[in-house]
This record gives sequence, structure tokens and C-alpha cells, in this order.
Amino acid sequence: MIIDRKKEERLQQKNRGNVDADNGDALDMQERRMSKMKKEAEREIKERELARQPHCLVIHRGTVGKYVKSLELDLRTVMEPNTAKSLKTLKRNNVKDFIVNGAVLGVTNMMVLTSSEASLQLRMMRFSQGPTLTFKVNQYSLNRDVVSFQKRPIATDNLMKKSPLVIMNGFNDGSKKHLKLVQTFIQNMFPSINVDTVSLSTLKRCLIVSYDAEKDEVDMRHYAVRVVASGLTKPTKKLVQAGKSATKELPDLSKFKDISDYFLNPGQLSDSEFEGEQQEVELSQDINQSRGCTAGDKSNIRLHEIGPRLTLELVKIQEGIDDGEVLYHKFQEKTPEQLLKLRAHIDKKRQIKKRKEQENEHRVIHRLKIVQENREREEAELKAIREKAARTQAAATGQAEEVENEREKDREIALNRERDHKRKLKEEQSTDSGAPKRKKK
Repeated sequence: MIIDRKKEERLQQKNRGNVDADNGDALDMQERRMSKMKKEAEREIKERELARQPHCLVIHRGTVGKYVKSLELDLRTVMEPNTAKSLKTLKRNNVKDFIVNGAVLGVTNMMVLTSSEASLQLRMMRFSQGPTLTFKVNQYSLNRDVVSFQKRPIATDNLMKKSPLVIMNGFNDGSKKHLKLVQTFIQNMFPSINVDTVSLSTLKRCLIVSYDAEKDEVDMRHYAVRVVASGLTKPTKKLVQAGKSATKELPDLSKFKDISDYFLNPGQLSDSEFEGEQQEVELSQDINQSRGCTAGDKSNIRLHEIGPRLTLELVKIQEGIDDGEVLYHKFQEKTPEQLLKLRAHIDKKRQIKKRKEQENEHRVIHRLKIVQENREREEAELKAIREKAARTQAAATGQAEEVENEREKDREIALNRERDHKRKLKEEQSTDSGAPKRKKK
């Protein structure tokens, strides 16, 4: 009896354990499902936000040199991550191909580099209604040229994961309305930033676009943004940042007799690291705690140029994509009569283009009809050959009557289908004619 009771207790404990295990497995499965649903929802939100952001293509057209191709790649790094970094173009591709295919992929802007014997031009286009801005590139420097002059270049691999902060300077001249259009155009090439909700740690780069009124030129500079704690000398920074990463170790203090020699020795500071009087900024968010850049602390903002550099001269602004009215031209001025003639010419050109598109569409439809008719004729001929072969075989085997009966049945089925089709067409026509017509306003 005692043994039986012990067995019963063991069985009860085992059953309780199985029930608890089943309940735990069910809870784990439910938690996994919930976490999976949350991840999918977050992924959908990110995809929607990414689809709303502007995307830009950077290409070249025509024959260009190796330096212009390098400039094309450098401009793609500026537009990252919302660009096609490894886009390959073919000689047979034209601008219209990129416009048609880019609109399907969510592309909103395009930059086109073209070179001639006289100059290098950069065109900025807005899909799909325009406008088109044409710049003459007076001077440019590649990324490698900018970095080669720096004593301590910084790594830029992690900087391209977020879009740069765009800073416009000198475009608020009320007498020059075309500058306002240029400012709005360039700002809309990059994602907008909400000042109230933006995370300061994501602002790793900035693009400064300045207008020089004396030279009538636009300067573009691309910088990496670094925030460093203010009031710290180089020796102090080494001690504060020691052990924060694998490359930052404690400094060697064996050559100093006293710790004060380490801090007070002026030879420890290099010219590039010396900190004089700089404007200090109080941070509202934590940026880098390992460097002492936390909320409420005083910090200095430093800019390290990473390239490329561009000095541009605005030549013209045009409606549409290379086919509209010229809104601004630096070297040509039109009288009102000439503008009216140009508008009439542009309207006529658009009508001709529309008519040609319609003709091409009709031509394609006509060709498709001819192909369909030829296919039906070939199928009918093939069917006749098969029927002839079947009759010949039936006559040889003595089954001609059965074959004729089957053919009669097929003809009756085809006639019935044709009658039903005609009857349905008549019913549809009668319903359309009997429906009340809508009055025109």
C-alpha cells in the first residue's frame, strides 16, 4: 500500500510537471509570435518612412574622363544612403529610361554629369514635372584629393548610414528669385529633419551649400561632424577615453616622475589637437558618453572635411525635364515678344510629341493585331492538316462515319457558342441604350 501511494504521488507530480511544461511552451510560443508581429510592424513602418524619403540617382552621359567618373562616385557618397551606390549605366541608356524606370522605383531626383571641350556641366532634375537646374562646374576636388592633404583623416564607413544635414547660406537675397528656387530644390533632395524629435547622435555629416554674391557662384562642401568635450586637454582625454575601445590604452607614465608632469608638460599637445578659445555648446541629448559628451555638458563641435568640393555656377533653370520653358538664364535675356514666341513653340513641340506618341501606340496595336491574325491563321491551317490526316487514317481503318459524327458535334458546339456570344452582345447594347443618359453640366 505504501508503495502504491508513492507511485501515485510520483505520477501526480509528473502530470503537474507536464501541465506546467505545456503551459510554459504555450506562453513561449505566444511571446515569440508577439515579438515576431512587433518586428514585422516595425519593419513595415521603416519601409514606409524610407519610401517617403527623396531618392536620387547620380549618372553621367556622353564621353567623360576618369576624374569625372570618380566625381560621380563621390557625389553618390554624398547622397547616401538614399541612392544607388553601385548603379551601372550603359551607352544605349538615355535620360528617358532613367526617368521611366526611376519613377517606378521611387526615385525623385537625378544628377547628370556631362562633359564637353569647353566645360563640365551638372544638371539636377526633379521627377517627373521638373524643374531642371543646369550648373557649370568651375572647380572640383575629389574625396581622395581632400583626404590627401589632411594630417589625420577619419574613417567614413559608418558615416554614410544616415543622410547629411543640409545647411544653406547666402540664398536669402530677395532681389534674386532664382536663388530661392535653388535653395528649395537642394533642400528637397534630402530628407527633412524634425528638430523636436531628431536624435543628435544620427547627425554624422553635414553638407554646407554657400552662395558667393561677388563671384555669383555656389560652393558645396561635405563635412563629417564630431562632438568633443570642451575644457579637456589631450593628456586628460587620453585618460578619460582609455579602455573604451581596443585601440585606446592607458598612456605610458613610466617616463614621468610625477603625475603633474604628464598634465603640465606642453610638449604633449600637438598643433592639430591644441584647443584655444572655441564656442561651447550645451548638449540637450547624450551623444557619446565614452568621450564625455552627455546631456547638459559643454561640448565643442568640429567639422572634418571628407569631400568632394564643388564650385558651381548656375547657368539656367528650365521647366520640366530638359523640354520646358526657360525660367532663368544667366547669359540670355528675352523680351516679352520673344517669350510669347518661345511658349507657342514649346506648346507646338509638346503637341507634336503627343501626336507622335499616339501614332506609335496605334502602330504597336496594329502590329499586335497582325501578329494575332497570323497566329490564328497558322493554327487554322495546322488544324486543317490534322483533320485531313485524321480523315485519311479513318478511311484506311474503316472509321470514317465516327469521325464525321464527331466533326458535326464540334461544329454544333462552335455554332452554339457563337450564338450565345451574339445574344450577350445584343443584351448589353440594349441595356446601355435603355439606361438614362447623364445630363451635361
